[in-house]
Formats: sequence, structure tokens, C-alpha cells
Amino acid sequence: MNFREIPVFVTQDERAYFLSKITDTDWHQHRSTASGQLSPLQYKRIVYRGIEAGLMKMDANAIQDWHTDGVNLKRSTVIIHPLTDNYSPFKSKQGESVHPIIADTQQDHAVFNNNNVRMNLQIPFDVDYNDALDYNSVVSKTLRRFYGE
Repeated sequence: MNFREIPVFVTQDERAYFLSKITDTDWHQHRSTASGQLSPLQYKRIVYRGIEAGLMKMDANAIQDWHTDGVNLKRSTVIIHPLTDNYSPFKSKQGESVHPIIADTQQDHAVFNNNNVRMNLQIPFDVDYNDALDYNSVVSKTLRRFYGE
């Protein structure tokens, strides 16, 4: 499996704050590292509980077709936490999820959005996915800190 579901860690107050940003005009359009073409992904860099992170959104009915993330992005592993209702699933060749996950971005994944704007919190790590799942990894330690706060 190239993703693992994890418990919710974003509080209702944090979620409400992030969702208040959905209509901001300072979102950046993502450009594919492979083709150089604009993608349907829009992002906004943020700091979440002291960690570099980002908000990612997709307009209704947008498609982010099957792909792997460029290694130059230094996000081999990413924590993805859904924020919007009616959230379209993260899809991989092994399955799909609408829950918070740790994902291997070096394996094929895609999103085929529904009729709603889709937004999530993403926390990237320049760590191999299999290493990220280790109890002593920076990813696991980060999550334990979130759950303990």
C-alpha cells in the first residue's frame, strides 16, 4: 500500500480558519515538474503548528491525472489532511481514501474531483515513504506531537 490512513489531527477551529482562506486571491497555480504545464492544483504555503506546510485546493470537476511527484519537490512522503466536506478521494493503484493519510508521492496517485471545491492541508517530508512509517521517523514524531498537543 502506498498510503496509510491516520487519525484526524486538525482541530475544528483550525479547519474553520483554513476554510476561510478558500476564496483568497493569492493562491498559486501548480506547474507540473515533468511537463511544465499548469495543473489544476492550487496551493498556498503556510506554517502549521511551527512546521512548513501548505494548503492545496482543486476547483470543482478538476482532474489531477495519474502521476508521481517530482523528487526535486522534496516531498517523497506527504501527510494529507482533508478539510472540505464531500472530499473526493486520494487514489492510488492500491486503493483510495477520503481520510487523513501518509502518502508515498513517488508512486502513482490521482484525484478526480467531484462537483465541490476540494481542499486539504499537506505537510511534505523529504523522507522515503517506507522510512517515514518507522516509529522513530520525523513523520511519526511529528504526528505524535500533533496528537499530544
